Amino acid sequence: MNTRVSNGMLCSTQSQMALKFLREIDPTLALLERLPIAGLYTSVHNMVAHDYARLEGAPIAPGRAVRIDLANLALRAREDLDGVRIWASEQERRSQLALLEPFIHLPPKRHMYVEKMCAILNLLAGGMRPAVLLEVLLRKAAARIPPLHRLVLERSRFESVIDAAIAADRP
Repeated sequence: MNTRVSNGMLCSTQSQMALKFLREIDPTLALLERLPIAGLYTSVHNMVAHDYARLEGAPIAPGRAVRIDLANLALRAREDLDGVRIWASEQERRSQLALLEPFIHLPPKRHMYVEKMCAILNLLAGGMRPAVLLEVLLRKAAARIPPLHRLVLERSRFESVIDAAIAADRP
């Protein structure tokens, strides 16, 4: 279970807690260079992948072996970095993001969608009920269409369907 005070949650939201956790395992932090994405300590996925990497090639079931897809790991790591809320400095944040550059070559628009999805997942992880999140998202979508925006948000009452249609056609 991932609670607000667990190592997993603290490491995923605070960069210095991730370093502290790794220092407890390896005071020299030499472990950082053995991570699948070397030096990337702010990604819980990268830390877990390290454990799996130790098993890479080892049979886990007859005819199957552990394999790590670095491209997919980099995408999950990028999502992890979006979830970090407390950085020691802006320089630390930039240097951690820079470690992903060799792995991720997405067009800027795809990054935008990944970031939006991470923001939604962070709201859910923060305790927002799905129904409330859906309402927020619908309100934002409705705000892009002015007539619908008035109908949905203001919940105007009209005497007839014709009056409603006339109001919806107004800019």
